[in-house]
Amino acid sequence: MLNVRWREFVGSYYLTLFISGDMPVTIGRDLWGEPKKTGECRLYRDADDMYGYGARNGVRGIQIEARFGEELGPRAVVSNSIEVGLPLTHNAGAAGDPWISIDRIERELGAYREGEGELVLTGTPFDPLDEIPVLSTGLARHYTGKSTLETVLRETIPGKGDEYLPFHLGRSFDKINVGRSPMRERSADVR
Repeated sequence: MLNVRWREFVGSYYLTLFISGDMPVTIGRDLWGEPKKTGECRLYRDADDMYGYGARNGVRGIQIEARFGEELGPRAVVSNSIEVGLPLTHNAGAAGDPWISIDRIERELGAYREGEGELVLTGTPFDPLDEIPVLSTGLARHYTGKSTLETVLRETIPGKGDEYLPFHLGRSFDKINVGRSPMRERSADVR
């Protein structure tokens, strides 16, 4: 995620999300504007140490390793998520204008810990995460609890659908020309 601003709202904007299951991917991508892709996520804990990763196509694209301090107790946290979506036609064209959604997330945390961590991004042709330079990492946080989400603004940006389309497709969908071509598409001498 990146911290971003839209008008008076400051919040987190997702660069990518690896999620298990087709339904959460479809709902998040098509209804909420999140760049969800089907993947595998794991989190391991050993006392104060934690290691987690998000993988797709057999590659751990996102890896986080952190060491946490003592439990700091329950707390309430409010933040914003800022997403941009675009309705698509059946052949991946812009079916309308992009929209901005500001969602307020209220969390009631039963447990909260802070620490230091390391983030490693590995790229693939489908997920070029290694193109994002990690210059430093901030505070690592681990928490559990419940959260509620409320959309506080959803606004259309008129006349920008075709302009936003390449970014939307690149952020939310795999490049279909990266994988192996179907036999009918290949020349007779390439097999």
